[in-house]
Order: sequence, then structure tokens, then C-alpha cells
Amino acid sequence: MPGFEKDVTTALDQADESTKQTIFQTYPSKIFVRPAITMLAEARGWRHAESIFSNCIVLLLDQFRSDDIRPFVEAVGGNGQVWDASGIPDSLASAVDQLGAAKNLGANSDWQFLRDKLSAHYRDDAYSDTWEKLQHYDIVMVVPPKPEED
Repeated sequence: MPGFEKDVTTALDQADESTKQTIFQTYPSKIFVRPAITMLAEARGWRHAESIFSNCIVLLLDQFRSDDIRPFVEAVGGNGQVWDASGIPDSLASAVDQLGAAKNLGANSDWQFLRDKLSAHYRDDAYSDTWEKLQHYDIVMVVPPKPEED
């Protein structure tokens, strides 16, 4: 149906976040992947980020395509409310397992971007399970040097 996706995303843009989350949960679809990633990128707090991850991202992982991985890791690495939330490292490791089992992890460079970002914020150790799972799925990354202390 031509125009359907555009009509749905236009209507979705006008919905409040709670309504969006309900729609994503009730009707997990490829057309909701990017809006959910955008919500994650714009999370306003640690618990907010964890809620979006668990209530939206996790439910949409089966709909991800390889071209969704870079925006996804940019959303995680680009917002301190996401990468610094205590529940995100475990959630991301589980997401890597799900994406890896589906052979849908994208490019090494996508994940290297995230590792470099998190290492620069002294969060490399918190995400060690994620790095190990990526290695298990043959995503090879260079371990960034430890940031210099002031």
C-alpha cells in the first residue's frame, strides 16, 4: 500500500510518548524501529532510557535490519542518559545475543563506534558482557586505550 508507512509515521509523530510505546508494544513492526531508536536517543533520564529500551527496543529487535544498527548504537553512545543507566549494559548484551542469533549485527565499525564512545566515558568495563558477546558473533573491535586521567 503506497504511502501507508508515511501516513503511519506522520500520525505517530503527533502521538505522545506513552501512546507510541503502547503502539510499539502492541504492533511490533519494522516501521516503528526508527521512531523507537529516536525515542531512545532523546531519553531524558536513566530510568526513562531503561523503560524505552525494555518496552520498545527489545520488542522490536526482531524487526531490525542491518541498516538500523548504526542509528541504534549512535542512540546508545550519543546520550549519557542511555549509556550511563545501570540497566542498559545488561539489556544491550541481551540485545546483542538476539541480533547475533539472527545474524543481524551490522558492521564491525558500528560497534567500534560505540566501544570508542563508551571507553572515552570510562564505561568500557560496564559493557564487558556486550563486548564478549559481540566477539562470540565475530564482531571484532580494537580495544581503545584507557583515557588519560587529568
